[in-house]
Amino acid sequence: MNWRFLVTIALASTISLGTGLLIGRTAPMAQISEEAKNASDDYVEKGLFDANGGNYQEAIDNFTIALKISPNYDVAYYNRGSAKRFSGDYQGAISDFTEVIRIHPHPDPYNGRGQAKIELRDYQGAISDFTEAIGFRSADNFAIYSNRCLAKYELGDYQGAIADCNESIKLKSNHPQSYFNRGMTKSILGDTQGALNDFTEAINLKPGFILVYYNRGLLKYSVLKDKQGALEDLRKVLRIVQGEKPDSPLLLPPYSQIEKKQAKELYEKALKLIETIEKST
Repeated sequence: MNWRFLVTIALASTISLGTGLLIGRTAPMAQISEEAKNASDDYVEKGLFDANGGNYQEAIDNFTIALKISPNYDVAYYNRGSAKRFSGDYQGAISDFTEVIRIHPHPDPYNGRGQAKIELRDYQGAISDFTEAIGFRSADNFAIYSNRCLAKYELGDYQGAIADCNESIKLKSNHPQSYFNRGMTKSILGDTQGALNDFTEAINLKPGFILVYYNRGLLKYSVLKDKQGALEDLRKVLRIVQGEKPDSPLLLPPYSQIEKKQAKELYEKALKLIETIEKST
């Protein structure tokens, strides 16, 4: 049994919409009856359905029932930790990911725990977890390198951040997150053209990446003094958040609470910056 928790997390940072391939893998469970095992699996499946619909508390409740039936079920712990992380319970997520590591060490819980630590601003702890995850040499290392890039960026290790993003892109050249993270780092280092190139590549790979549009627009306005280019990017943020319908109300998909919050914040920031630019022209 190999349950996938398919959601994208937006890290609470100006640099990154974190990715991470969140996969629950099955470790041997304690000896239980076939009936109990099937019941546990049923609750995990219900939890995954709820989580992918953005109903995180319902998902957590179902994963908890599964764990009462099968106390050492690493898949239930892993996905409950993911649901807690997406709902903002980062300490609870860390606790569940730690249980997965105890039962069945593999890269996914290290990666998930590292992302939760980033939310708590424990960047050094996050780097340690990402480094452990990378050591497994899994197919998901491109995402983990990108996440470690974020943690290094937050600590001010910009050259280390760029090195990790380079490694991520080397492993997967069409990973938009890594181009964005590297672009943010280049902008801090004063490599404006390099940052613009990376932002543009991230948008080419993911046309709806509003965080990139916002930061590219901000860079065009604040550094290049390109007001028209900035307005185009910032207005694109508004259109994407509105579902590409300029007169529609604010529409958001049922993703994580962090993503919803970030989209609303970016919408408001883009709107204010547009007003500032228009008044200055």
